[in-house]
Amino acid sequence: MKAKAAIFLNGTYPMQHDKFYIDEYRFCAGKSLIIATDGGLRWLVNHQLKADLVIGDFDSIEGERLISYSPDQIIKISAENKSLTDSELALRWCADNKIAQAVLYGGIDTSFETDHLLGNIFMMFAYLDKIPAIKMRDFGQEIIPLENCGYTGEGTPGDLVSVVPLSQEIVYRAAGLKYDPQGKTFSFGQSTSLRNELAAAKYRIKIEGKAALIRHF
Repeated sequence: MKAKAAIFLNGTYPMQHDKFYIDEYRFCAGKSLIIATDGGLRWLVNHQLKADLVIGDFDSIEGERLISYSPDQIIKISAENKSLTDSELALRWCADNKIAQAVLYGGIDTSFETDHLLGNIFMMFAYLDKIPAIKMRDFGQEIIPLENCGYTGEGTPGDLVSVVPLSQEIVYRAAGLKYDPQGKTFSFGQSTSLRNELAAAKYRIKIEGKAALIRHF
């Protein structure tokens, strides 16, 4: 069993950014378990790409798209017995199977489905204790949940980096950013921890409390 998973959700994959998602798939294939949740399989099939595992009640995808998968590659939850979204079913499966790292695709919809975006962000926090390295990526940004921990990342100098406080207060330290937060305390709802910039290709952030780290490519 691989220790990493790339999960393609039933979300938004803008056609003009197909190359990004295909490149991400190819980068993950072989290193990570490729999981498609319900309608997320449609995007893979449309690009002649294959998942290792498909999960959901399959109310968002036609049955013929499952023909090429063996029964042990399909985890089907009947709609009447379903109490979790397909996205959470995938994360629960990862947690139960000791997947330590997961990247979610299709979960950032910047067009109109803000409820799905917020739901996916908070869902990641709910699984942080069992999947400690989890994030969402799309063609222009990645979102990483942090809680009382450090994070080391890479990017391009000039990338925008925001830290959004999600607990009453956070203590924020960093290296490799244009503006040093200097271990200051930021309160929930405060916006002065947003829109920093990468000053180096590698950066490190340490958070006491709970916050969402957002890097814009």
